[in-house]
Amino acid sequence: MKYVYTVMVTSSLYSSQNSMSSFIFSRTVISLGHNIYSVFFYGDGVFNGVTTSSMKNVHYVNIEEEWRKLHDTHNVRLYLCINSLIQRGVIKKNTNLSKEKNTKNISKAFSIVGFSRFLKSVKKSHRFIQF
Repeated sequence: MKYVYTVMVTSSLYSSQNSMSSFIFSRTVISLGHNIYSVFFYGDGVFNGVTTSSMKNVHYVNIEEEWRKLHDTHNVRLYLCINSLIQRGVIKKNTNLSKEKNTKNISKAFSIVGFSRFLKSVKKSHRFIQF
């Protein structure tokens, strides 16, 4: 049976292994013939979609770029929680998300959504896993 997964990532890029583990898990699930409906980045996990991270250098895997490749290759939906972005100062509370200049530090592969989008993703999936 082919399963559909929703993945939640709650860790920032390099604070723990969870971010990389979630990416490896997602890539493996796809390689085994299953689908990833969406990956929802919540809490510190939203930093996976921020393009201005100072941690990107030759000593680390550029996880934002790897997520983008997964999105481009397999059409995986990548969602960033709007409340988490606001709480961490990545975007302002009253940001007009339709204006590109207001979200220029967010990777184009990622969509900014509310928590209800995550709940809809879980409802459309067979399996849910959190990292």
